[in-house]
Amino acid sequence: MILYNLKKAREQAGLTMDDMGNALGISKVAYWKIEHGKTKLSYKNAVIISKKVNKPAEDIFLQDELINKELKGVTA
Repeated sequence: MILYNLKKAREQAGLTMDDMGNALGISKVAYWKIEHGKTKLSYKNAVIISKKVNKPAEDIFLQDELINKELKGVTA
């Protein structure tokens, strides 16, 4: 699943995947895997990302989780 809010926040901040990878100390490919849900995201990296895009972490990550649960018919 593509983490839509993560991608949207990055793009709104005018940042590339290279920029995000550099901020996290990882490659562009490793960041791509995070953004596409192929690699789990640590709390530490979620905080770094939220600061980099200047948005609260819950606005970026929590909403995706809630939407995913709703699509599967599970309520929070």
